[in-house]
Amino acid sequence: MTSHVLILGGFGTIGARLAERLAATSRHRLTLSSRVPRDAPAWAPGAQTCVLDITDAGDWSQLLDGIDTVVHLVSLTDFQAKDDPDEAWRVGVDGTRHLIDNAQRSGVPRIVFMSTGHVYGTPYTGHITESTPPNPQQPYATTHLEAEKLLANVHETNAMTTVRLRLSNGFGYPKLRDNAIWQIVINDLCRQAIVNGSLTLKSSGLQHRNFIPFTDVCSALVHTIDMPTDVVGDGLFNLGSPEAMRVIDVAKRVQVRAKAVLGLDLELHIPPALNEDASPGLHYDSSKLRSTGLQLSDDLDSEVDALLRYCAETFGGAS
Repeated sequence: MTSHVLILGGFGTIGARLAERLAATSRHRLTLSSRVPRDAPAWAPGAQTCVLDITDAGDWSQLLDGIDTVVHLVSLTDFQAKDDPDEAWRVGVDGTRHLIDNAQRSGVPRIVFMSTGHVYGTPYTGHITESTPPNPQQPYATTHLEAEKLLANVHETNAMTTVRLRLSNGFGYPKLRDNAIWQIVINDLCRQAIVNGSLTLKSSGLQHRNFIPFTDVCSALVHTIDMPTDVVGDGLFNLGSPEAMRVIDVAKRVQVRAKAVLGLDLELHIPPALNEDASPGLHYDSSKLRSTGLQLSDDLDSEVDALLRYCAETFGGAS
């Protein structure tokens, strides 16, 4: 049976890659939203497109008619949210409220929301499960947690099914050059490899982080779109890789992959370690989501390789 999926933020970093994934199957019809008019992209040529500003409190019934699942990927970046907390709230919280109100009126059965692991704190450390108490410390995390609460409320009352995914540190190449994602550590390092011909860390790199390829993020989204309702449970899931890594080890991994993929010999520059640089270990536990039948590649190298090739093609300096 074909389901109709509306991706809010369908031309964003994750949204575009999710659209490509869904378009490759025959199980889903697609509508992609954007704040400006766009044609169907080359990677999802059969998709419908629409203009939608999530902060619009008006009537979305025409847009939501016949939609089976809304994938909610709209938010400010962490840097944008820090610079403008009021706008972060307007988009992240008020916008989510508008979505819920309209989805309920239109009878949309399911919303899948991309939240963030930063609701646990910045940085989060130790063994993190869905029962770990939230401790948001930045507007980006606070607004995502508030949006989660709104979605959890309608889920608990059985008004609709809502899935909330707390993403760790996703990384990978974008489909569009105007997706500004170079603040992500691995993305930044791959871009440095091409633009600078070397790698420079902003710290000693002793911090532990959990990195997950966008390929696996999209796999998880497809899984939760199709997940049977009786498997969803309370709808709250962590999404990350099985093991955390130190940032310095990630940088060394990019260094090795740049040599293997592009033939680049890159120097790695690391600032001296300070006592406060080291962080406790991290286990970002995603076993709850995986226990629902989700299978992920957990292949960081393939995503790094693809990202390095993208940077070489986009920023020049390598073949």
